[in-house]
Amino acid sequence: MKLLVATPLSPPDSGGPAVYSDMIQRELPKQGIEVRLVSFRDVRQLPKGLSHLVFFWRLLRHAWGMDMVYALDPVSVGLPARWVARLYSKPFIARTPGFYAWEQGRQRAGLTETLDQFVEGITQKRRYPWRVRKWLALQLTLARQADLIIVPSQYLKDLYEKLGVPTGHLK
Repeated sequence: MKLLVATPLSPPDSGGPAVYSDMIQRELPKQGIEVRLVSFRDVRQLPKGLSHLVFFWRLLRHAWGMDMVYALDPVSVGLPARWVARLYSKPFIARTPGFYAWEQGRQRAGLTETLDQFVEGITQKRRYPWRVRKWLALQLTLARQADLIIVPSQYLKDLYEKLGVPTGHLK
């Protein structure tokens, strides 16, 4: 098995994805899995948009000969990783440690609702700012197109199910 891992952060960065990617690189080879890691940290100094394009091309180059693509976040590295997986007809797995659209809405769009209120608002077709709707569309499209979504809790799994992500895609 050969696994291409797309990560937003990698050592020496701090944070969950950096720790997780380091663990993957150390532990999976012990199980006989070859790991090739491509980190967004190597392109993040580039202008937004260009950085994602360069990251996509790096993933595309490294995906040759790999069996599967695994993204450690749902959007910033998840979308380019999904496109690469689709181009190579490879299975795609995404890790979603939180709820991207809600987090971005809270940080960058003035959203004040709790996560539960936000998901309820979505199911009730409440109108949100265009940026929040864009982030949500990206997040849910990726989740529905993935072969597997890894969530850290039953709580997040339940939220995704409420929003129409097939139960069989969530672990």
